[in-house]
Amino acid sequence: MFTVAGLSRQNGTLKLRFANDFVTRVKVLQRNGHKDINLVELPQAMTKDAAVAYLTTLTDTFGYIEAQSVFADYQSKNVKGKGAAKASKELEVEVELETDAQKAKRERDAARKRAARAAAKTTEIDYATLDH
Repeated sequence: MFTVAGLSRQNGTLKLRFANDFVTRVKVLQRNGHKDINLVELPQAMTKDAAVAYLTTLTDTFGYIEAQSVFADYQSKNVKGKGAAKASKELEVEVELETDAQKAKRERDAARKRAARAAAKTTEIDYATLDH
């Protein structure tokens, strides 16, 4: 089960990536020379098959042809099924789509958290004015 999934490009090839820790996975990919790293946090822990099915629904992020081709290739090779049903089997994934207002709120909250972290890192303490 994975909580993070997405794509990255290494040596010109776009590949699927799965992880459980967003920050660590991005650092490892960058260290290994990956470009175009585009990972998203999944709404819940998912198997690889379910994660790929979910990623295909994120057309704002992964709507371009190359990404959809990678997803289709993965699904054609890895979706488990029996005989002829394998090619036509569809995964059932429950996806809760967010409204524009929810997306805007999530983005504002994320920006506020980033700003707070940045401020905490740059805050200098004036030891002369502290009461001892």
